[in-house]
Amino acid sequence: MIQLTGIHGYDATSVEAVCGLADVPRAEFLRRFADKEACYLDAYDEMSADFGERVLSAYGAHPAWHDRVWAAGWAAMSFFREDPVRARFFAVEVSAAGARAQARRDVIMQIFADLVDAGRAELDDSEALTRGTAEMVSGAIYFTIQNKILDGAIDRGEDFLVELIYLAMMPYLGASAAEAELRVQSLRQARAM
Repeated sequence: MIQLTGIHGYDATSVEAVCGLADVPRAEFLRRFADKEACYLDAYDEMSADFGERVLSAYGAHPAWHDRVWAAGWAAMSFFREDPVRARFFAVEVSAAGARAQARRDVIMQIFADLVDAGRAELDDSEALTRGTAEMVSGAIYFTIQNKILDGAIDRGEDFLVELIYLAMMPYLGASAAEAELRVQSLRQARAM
């Protein structure tokens, strides 16, 4: 399911094609899954657990919010860059897979919004911004990644990750501090290489 959907798209992927690639009879497929959507959801759930574990683990490994955002960003980018076919399955085709798949994606988006929303603790007045700010930022980041996957540019993630990090930090740190953070992180990355 992942391979076919990631290459051809959800709509163009059939149960027959999945069975053919997996070398299992249709009856075996139907014993395990009610339909194509159920198969997609099963694969999506496994992938989202892996993705969530990587991102949340990276985020939790640092005490400062700005370092947490960087770590989560690098973990997410690493996940997407490992396999562009899998990235398309996970981040792009979920939109075509139906309401249940989109609801699962929305749960992931809310978790990302939680990570970004923690930036309110960086403000003098934590009520100066609402949760809506984090949701908008998370949505903009998601759609940027989705477009990079579609454009075949996800393998150049380091080229645009800094822009996404800036987008996440700017409402909470201000433009100048967010720009300074980008310079500091660039130096850290250069030293690490």
